[in-house]
Amino acid sequence: MSRVVRLLDRVPIRWKLAGGSALLTLVILMGFAVIVGTLTANRIRSDFARDTARAATDLQGSIEARFDPEEGVLVYSRPNLAVFATADDAVIRVTTQDNYTLREYPRGTPDFGLLPDGGTETQGYRVETRSVPLTLGGSVVVQYARPIASLEETVARVRFFLLSGVLGGAALALIAGLFIAGRAMQPVSRLTETAREIARTRDTNRRVPVSDAADEVAELPR
Repeated sequence: MSRVVRLLDRVPIRWKLAGGSALLTLVILMGFAVIVGTLTANRIRSDFARDTARAATDLQGSIEARFDPEEGVLVYSRPNLAVFATADDAVIRVTTQDNYTLREYPRGTPDFGLLPDGGTETQGYRVETRSVPLTLGGSVVVQYARPIASLEETVARVRFFLLSGVLGGAALALIAGLFIAGRAMQPVSRLTETAREIARTRDTNRRVPVSDAADEVAELPR
């Protein structure tokens, strides 16, 4: 601890003032960034879940399937799932109640299994499940899913921008602090230089510069 104190004693005053200002700015900005980042991330996740649920509900109202008496199975009729999936980079499965796939988009869509109606996160997706009653009885299940990775990428970008703002703000505070402290310390530097010159030349007729300011620095030469 004493070594740290000795090292700090060797740091120029302008660096102490500027560093203290930058550190305080950094702490304030970090607190602000944590609050804003948390609220923003929560809002992004909430919007993501709400938009996924809305899209699943819209798709639910468009699903049509019929029973094929010759084959004895349900046959998917409409709509074109690509129309609903492409815009949000979503994947869609339409299944029977026992999880037999009637239609999926795109091919190779993950099998999310039997899920209750509503939203859940599984296998890296936000999955919204809806039961769709059929006109002639029975029902099918539609699962509308969006990859969580896209959501987390958005959250990560927000955090990166906030971190950049915090570091940039602290750096600007340091630069501004050095400038202001340097201007404030100029009278002291001139006083020190003049006093050193008097001590070297023994010229007692020489006077130290006196500032017209009414502060502690101006009081010293007076």
